[in-house]
Amino acid sequence: MSLLKSLQFVWNQEFRKFTNSGEAVRIRHADSIFDCDLYPEKGKFLGCILFVHGMSIHGRKDVRIANLASALSASGYRVIVPEFDDIAKLQVHRGQPEQIANACRALCYDRQLCRNTNPGVMAPSFSASLVLKASTAPDLANHLAALCLIGGYAEIDSTLEYLLSNPEADEYGRLVVIYNYIEQVLGEQKALREALRQSIIYNASRKDADLDVLNQSIATLDDLMSVQYDRIMNDPAWRMELKDQILVSPETQKDLAAINVMPVLDQVHIPVSLIHGRFDNVISADQSILLHKKLQSLGRQSRLCITELISHGDTGSVLSMVPDAWALIQNFAWFFDQIKRRNQIL
Repeated sequence: MSLLKSLQFVWNQEFRKFTNSGEAVRIRHADSIFDCDLYPEKGKFLGCILFVHGMSIHGRKDVRIANLASALSASGYRVIVPEFDDIAKLQVHRGQPEQIANACRALCYDRQLCRNTNPGVMAPSFSASLVLKASTAPDLANHLAALCLIGGYAEIDSTLEYLLSNPEADEYGRLVVIYNYIEQVLGEQKALREALRQSIIYNASRKDADLDVLNQSIATLDDLMSVQYDRIMNDPAWRMELKDQILVSPETQKDLAAINVMPVLDQVHIPVSLIHGRFDNVISADQSILLHKKLQSLGRQSRLCITELISHGDTGSVLSMVPDAWALIQNFAWFFDQIKRRNQIL
C-alpha cells in the first residue's frame, strides 16, 4: 500500500498542477504560535505530515511547497506547513532547532488536528538538518513517526567551507551564508547586508523588478561597502580570506555548534529517510551519505537515496529516468510505511 501511495504522490507531484494554497490554521505550544497552511487529506486518511519550509522569502507560500503539499494531500496525507519567519527572512541562528521542536510539539499535542496520530516530518536543505537536530529533544522521540530529509547537511562546518571556497558551489547558498555572518567579521553593515539580501532575492527570481531593487540597494553603499560588495560577488581570493575569518569567529562557532547534527546523532531515535541530489551544489550529497553511515553505525533506522532526479532540496522531474525514479519512489514509500507502522494505520 505504501509503495502505491508513493507512486501516486510522485505522479501527482510530476503531472498534476495544483492551485490550492492550503487553509489557514494556527497551532501553539507554550509561548510559541505558528501560522500554518493546512492541506486536508483527500480520501482515506493515511497519516499526518508536518512540512518545514526552506530558506525562501516566500516561506510556506512558496509554490513548490504548495505543489508538494497538495500532492501529498491528494495521496491521503494531512499536511501542515508552519511559517518560520526567520527562515523566510534567510536568517540562520542557534535558536532554530528549538523553534522547530516547538512546532512539532504544537502539532503533536493538537490531537484533533493530527487526528490522534504521530506525524511524520519533511524538510529540505538547511531546514532538513534543523529538523534532525530538533528531533533529538527527548520528549519528541515518542511523538514523531519518521523524518524525510531532502538535501540536508551532516557537518555544518564543512558545508560552509564548501559554499564559501568551492568555485562550483551555488551562489544563492554562498550569499545566504555571507549575509548571515558578514557582520561578525566586518562589524555592523546594514546597507551591505541589505544589498546581499536583494542579491539573494534576485538570484532566486531573475525578475527585472527585483534587479531594479537590487541596483537601488547597491546605489546606497558608500565607497568602502561598494568595494566589499564587489569583492564578495567577484573576487574568489578575497572570499577565501572572508571565509577564514567567518569560520574562526567565536560567535559563528557558537551558532554552528547549536545547529550541527553529527555530535547528536546518537540522540536520534526516529526513522530517517534521506534523499539527496547527486549533483547538488549547495550541500554536497556526501553529507547525506555521511549521515546515513553514522546513523547505521549507531543502529538507527535510516534509508538513503542519492538521485540525479532532484537538484537542491526539491523534487524535480522524477519520472524522466526510470531506475532513479524507482529508487526515489521506494524511499518515499519507506517514509510513508514508517508513518503507517508507528500509528498502526490499516
